[in-house]
Amino acid sequence: MKIKKKYFIIIIFILAYYITGCTSKDSNTQKPNNPISIQTLNDKNNKNFKKTIKDTSNRDIMPGTENMKGIRSRIYNDKGEIDNKYNYSLKTDEVWEKFIAISNSTDNSSKYKLILLVDYKQCNFNVDGNPVKDYTFQMNKNETIEMPVSLNKLNEGLHDILFLVVIDDNKSTDIRFRNTTLTCNLICFRFNIIVNNNIKIPNYNLTTFKQQDLKDKFNGIILNKNESDANYWFLENATSQKTIQFYNHFGNSDFEQAQKYAVITFSDWKQLGLGTFIEVNKGKQVTVPSSVKLTKGIHNLNSILILNPYEKLSNYNNQVFISARVGLNVK
Repeated sequence: MKIKKKYFIIIIFILAYYITGCTSKDSNTQKPNNPISIQTLNDKNNKNFKKTIKDTSNRDIMPGTENMKGIRSRIYNDKGEIDNKYNYSLKTDEVWEKFIAISNSTDNSSKYKLILLVDYKQCNFNVDGNPVKDYTFQMNKNETIEMPVSLNKLNEGLHDILFLVVIDDNKSTDIRFRNTTLTCNLICFRFNIIVNNNIKIPNYNLTTFKQQDLKDKFNGIILNKNESDANYWFLENATSQKTIQFYNHFGNSDFEQAQKYAVITFSDWKQLGLGTFIEVNKGKQVTVPSSVKLTKGIHNLNSILILNPYEKLSNYNNQVFISARVGLNVK
């Protein structure tokens, strides 16, 4: 099914700001007049989290949860304060440890998944002190949860950290589901950790691809099974263990100069290979081929585009573009 990109461009930025949190954080906080009720998730052993924010009476309210429907997210410290930092300084023997809070202020229950990228590679992390590759959890309607999350120790230097929260993690073949979640299927928390005040940028190589003129104005990333088609792709039938060829299309219609990106592709939220670093000139489009082999069943395929790799981050350069989730029905 083809859906023209131009109808979604404005919607993408609006929803990314207000719903996904992928490109911005709200720095305005308020103190509640009354204590708020926090419901913590159960872990795999059906026990409440051991580590919690003890005091709920003076907690920063998550912006938007007072009177707005939707899914909201923030990082909290152990004092119940919203943490809006883009840069954390640690010593070699210190670890990053916070609470990732998600508020489901909707009328629907849904399944979510938390994953982590460190320097553009999917990594293990800890939830409530337990090591995990990813963390799947169910959220009921009008529920707010706080996950105690920590990273493993990092080497000296500057690191790009990206937590992804998958919203409504299912494998529906309903094209309406995939269409309506086009711009709001991920929540992104991106920040730097600088160990021992070493901000030297690691070496990485840009992979060169042909710079093509934009046939249709778009900014970000679109997956398609065709090399010359940069329209949205939602569903596809495939054969088990047969190579599925697809293409990542990257457009730079809005930035005033060439942009560097890290490209990460997932199959069922597991990273495919290593990240690719590319550059797209102003007003140009780059197409990157890729492929995957899958077993029988329904699988999700998607990519993310991380702007400004290995830069010291701020509110102005921390964007993450997300693709549609393509449903591959493998028979």
